Amino acid sequence: MSNLRAAIWWGITLLLLSGWGCSKAPLPTEPDEEVVEKNNNLSKITVIAADYSGQAVDSADVYWNGEFLGLTPLIHDGVVSGIHSLRVQKTGYELFTETVEIIPTQPAFFEAMLKKMPLNKGQLIVTVDRDSVTTTLSDHNKNIIDLFYEREKSYVLNPGGYFIKAERPGFRIFHVAFEVKIDSIIVKNIHLEKLQNTELPDIILAVADSGTVNFPVTISWESSNAEKVDIDYITGAGLNGKREVTFQTSGMKYIRAIAYNNIGSATYLDSTFISDPVKDPLLPPKISIAVLPKKIFSNQSATIRWQSSNAQSVSVDYVPGAGLSGAWQVTFDAPGIYPVQAHAYGPGGSATDVDTLVVEMSDLPNPPVVERFVVSPDSIVQGETATLQWTVSGENPTVFIDQGVGQVGPAGNLNVSPSSNTVYTLTAINSGGTVTRTVNLKVGQQEQPPTPLPTIALNVNPREVGINQDVTLYWESRNANSVSVDFVPQAGLSGQYLLRFSTAGEYVITATAHGDGGEASDSDTVKVHSAEAPWLEFNATPKVAEYGSPISISWSSNGYQVIIDQSIGIRGPQGSEEVYFENPGTKIFTAVAYGENQLITTARDTVFIEEPEQPQLPVIWLAVVDSVEVGKPALVEWQTQNAQQVDVDFVQLPGLNGKAEIIFNSEGKRIITATAYNPAGQVTVADTVEVVSGAIQQQVMPIYIPTLATVAAIHPTVPTSIENAGQTIITHEGYYQVKATVWYNSGDYQKNESFYLTLNNNGRTVLPENPNAGIYKVVVDNPGAPHVIERNAGVFYLRPGQVNIAVQHYFLISNLYPQFIVDGPIDGPESVTILSFRLEYFQP
Repeated sequence: MSNLRAAIWWGITLLLLSGWGCSKAPLPTEPDEEVVEKNNNLSKITVIAADYSGQAVDSADVYWNGEFLGLTPLIHDGVVSGIHSLRVQKTGYELFTETVEIIPTQPAFFEAMLKKMPLNKGQLIVTVDRDSVTTTLSDHNKNIIDLFYEREKSYVLNPGGYFIKAERPGFRIFHVAFEVKIDSIIVKNIHLEKLQNTELPDIILAVADSGTVNFPVTISWESSNAEKVDIDYITGAGLNGKREVTFQTSGMKYIRAIAYNNIGSATYLDSTFISDPVKDPLLPPKISIAVLPKKIFSNQSATIRWQSSNAQSVSVDYVPGAGLSGAWQVTFDAPGIYPVQAHAYGPGGSATDVDTLVVEMSDLPNPPVVERFVVSPDSIVQGETATLQWTVSGENPTVFIDQGVGQVGPAGNLNVSPSSNTVYTLTAINSGGTVTRTVNLKVGQQEQPPTPLPTIALNVNPREVGINQDVTLYWESRNANSVSVDFVPQAGLSGQYLLRFSTAGEYVITATAHGDGGEASDSDTVKVHSAEAPWLEFNATPKVAEYGSPISISWSSNGYQVIIDQSIGIRGPQGSEEVYFENPGTKIFTAVAYGENQLITTARDTVFIEEPEQPQLPVIWLAVVDSVEVGKPALVEWQTQNAQQVDVDFVQLPGLNGKAEIIFNSEGKRIITATAYNPAGQVTVADTVEVVSGAIQQQVMPIYIPTLATVAAIHPTVPTSIENAGQTIITHEGYYQVKATVWYNSGDYQKNESFYLTLNNNGRTVLPENPNAGIYKVVVDNPGAPHVIERNAGVFYLRPGQVNIAVQHYFLISNLYPQFIVDGPIDGPESVTILSFRLEYFQP
């Protein structure tokens, strides 16, 4: 124990002795039994704080279960036994949190090790109130800093404006802008709200706290569920964006943003203070610089501080984007003498100041590095098992894990199964220092969902008939064990029943659902007239038709008119005609014959329109390496579909699919073409290779994946999502542009043939780096006659191993991101077929 920690302990001991020796309270003579039992369960806690160099940190705020207790060093009586949350924080240090256990009547001592906040940094703590939430942290330039699914994350960030967006299907999108300041600790607790039937728009602004006259200030904004956005000082603001605004006068500037939709509007207000840049433009600027300490060892840190006056801009060696005044921390690996210069520039000229830093070789090794310490999963139900995984590097590290684990090797894993929420702390020690890392494992109880109430819906069609005229009852129930319907013997949970009445009158029909959660009823009414309803015969043929073929309908009735849906309209009592449909799928005709006394008779018939045939022309794909050395083989690969013959330049007798190596003996650019033939015609594609004399780096060939995967929005046989539309093996880690060859088979009859991809890489879901709808990259419909075209489907970062491609129809997320819907809502098949994928590696 250091001298300073010994002094702290002596101080605490004196505090305890003085508290015991100076008590003026009267002693109880006969305490009652209840008070004695309660006091026996209470404990005393002592909390001190220190930094990693062993120096005491006094006057740090201590919070116990979220309530403020006092400042360090702290002694507190009357703490009940059990599991508690301890939090210690102080400006200039990172937040310290720990879950602790208090044993009845036993005093407890806690030492909070506070890590100094890096210079020019602030800390952000993010908590989420539920699982399976996609949370994105980004800066004011819309650069994504992190995308995570955990319920708690911590970051050390540069000062500036940031955005947090949290998304989960069925919940309102959480969106907030905030500013991180130097030495500040910001806690953002995310609470997601269930979506309602209607929702107002939401908008946030991110504006710098201050600026300078005639210098641009950046205004960033993001909105959700909005149709229009207005922002002060900005003309034609989009729903999301970033603009620079220059103010001509000084003072506080208030900026208001208003988002509108058909439900209403929402307003957000922010401000920035604009100051005059230079007080006296005739005077030259001044600047001073100091480096402390003047001498350090390699890999230690020194602080550069500078201050200027009457300047418009400042540059400081080793400091990116230096402000007019400030401080910055630097570290040098190599020993030497390093001069540090600062320059100030203004209307009156420029000024320079310099200081020197001496860096000496350190005899001590670097502290150990905790490269990995995680628990997976981070949330379990009591009785389940999670796995701790850790990796520590450095010179001769000794590694410990608390919660009864003890000393472990520098790398390993361990299964744990605690009964309650547990914080595991890993401590790594060598002669260069001590490093700690914590992970939090949440343990919950299995919740039993409440028994749902049954529901039932009853519909009578038609509601007015004649005697002995057909009436159809339709009913559907949920969460029911049995159903009873008037006039229906042995009704099923859902179904329909044909009914006739021989006596005129008004009949109320009731359906009742019985379930574990209770009962529910629904009623409908039918009026039976003494006159007879007209008779009606209706027929549609054929029952299954090819796409583009006509459907023939015919009808006959003794009523005075017949009305037919599917855009046919009012017709006479007898007739026939042909009908064409623009969309494939099931088509239901409903014909209604009208007679005297407003009596009607309804008839229905159904046909199915098949999907269009596959494209007749062949499809061909060609890939060639970007460059090759003279005399070295260049790899060429081709793949075809629906082809009978293939020609490839420089390749003799190529098959329908294959690879070949071509050797060029001179420099220059070569264009290689490949042509596929079938009786319907031919299709030609080309690619280029550069032949050079010097050495080139290794080339990564594009990857071809055939698929013929079809997804649709609303279709009786075609799924909305295909989990494994294609798979391949990745050998080179990096960014890949995924291109999909798409067959748009309906022309402009279906206007929402849009889709998006997600990739599974070694069991890990990979989302696109260039999303345009939340976290997804939607490939929008390509209008025109039926055609085949290659579309960019997103950029993905992939690691070596297996990759599976999943295709989802845009219909799945169109309610959250409706900006790509054409002539909505989407209520038809809207099918789209992908013939193949191509993965192109971004050459470094």
